[in-house]
Amino acid sequence: MAEKTAYEASNSELVDRFMEACARAGVSNSGLCIDMLAGADVVQMNYLKGAILARLDGQKPPFAPGTKVRVKDGVALPIRAKHYDAPDLKGEQTYTIDRVWYNSIWYLTFLEMADFSELKAQYQAERFCLAESESVAKVVPAR
Repeated sequence: MAEKTAYEASNSELVDRFMEACARAGVSNSGLCIDMLAGADVVQMNYLKGAILARLDGQKPPFAPGTKVRVKDGVALPIRAKHYDAPDLKGEQTYTIDRVWYNSIWYLTFLEMADFSELKAQYQAERFCLAESESVAKVVPAR
């Protein structure tokens, strides 16, 4: 069974995960050891911080990981300065959500955005809607 997303976890589970991520990030970035996953530990810590802030703000994620979305209209621009070379996303393409991030507003990262760094380019969630295939429920008649 797949692990619950941070937004599905209980308060206790979420805080435990956040504490573990903080501890890992602290140790891996301390200089006491060489840890190739140091950046990934910081990314996980920030992701969980966002989940806690969303819960405190009473916010629910607009999409779930794995959901297929497209740009509503026009172009969606990446928001991270680190990703000045990340592509602008256009409405005709479908993207699969990798993670849903929160920091006062919702952000998305996508599986299709190959990146060799720990943090993929993020895009504002409000610029996206469900892809056509995701928005039409398939009804199977009862027999």
